Amino acid sequence: MKVAVVGQGALGSALAAALSEAGVDARACPGRAPLPADLAGADAVILAVRDEAIAQVAARLPPAPGSAVLHCSGAYSAAELLGAVATRFGAIGRLHPLLSIVAGADFRGVVFAVEGAAARAIAERLGGRPVDVPPERAALYHAAAALAAGHLVALLDVAIELAAAAGLDSDAARHGLCALARSALDNLEAHGPAGALTGPFARGDAAVVARHLTALPEDVRGIYLALGHRALALGGAREPDRARLAALLRDAFPAMVRPHFREEK
Repeated sequence: MKVAVVGQGALGSALAAALSEAGVDARACPGRAPLPADLAGADAVILAVRDEAIAQVAARLPPAPGSAVLHCSGAYSAAELLGAVATRFGAIGRLHPLLSIVAGADFRGVVFAVEGAAARAIAERLGGRPVDVPPERAALYHAAAALAAGHLVALLDVAIELAAAAGLDSDAARHGLCALARSALDNLEAHGPAGALTGPFARGDAAVVARHLTALPEDVRGIYLALGHRALALGGAREPDRARLAALLRDAFPAMVRPHFREEK
């Protein structure tokens, strides 16, 4: 199998290296420079460039009826970004790994959202787990990925800031809270959300939640309340503790989002 990876950012570099290690004849080339004409000899061309550049880079590819062209966007289907050039190639597809990409990334065991036979074959060659995501649900799938990765980092940034305000030095806060989050993720994978939930919402401890709400800065309180409402929905807290927590959350939420609590009234 010959694969060309266009784009030498974090994802493109990681894919090219991992494919080579897997025994694939992989070639990497930058997405902004003139594209070599011999890309047409590749079995698959992977466009590992920014979403807004995919269609433009695809239009610059030499026609290759025997090649599949794949993009790596999670938010768009293959047809949305490659449909305009589909007739120039043997197939179009999508290859999106559910992985926070760094240099030397290991794709073994990673779930890939795929479209097309070529994308599935490459995911399997990398040791990944290809899954089919319907094109019309690509944005929903990618929103889930953003919540689990980028939003998780943003949430932990808030937690680290709070811990530092409580007196921990920044290194201790980051190390301690990342270790705590890692243990929660391990439990989540092993036992599911309800089985992994710990803390005052799992125990139904309304007094502790009230203390948290008093201590939290106003700009953080909304995050805490929204996630607390979801934590309460996971169950674990017993009545009447659950009812006390539900009332506390309902009364503390800004008026603009209180309709979400109609079922608790």
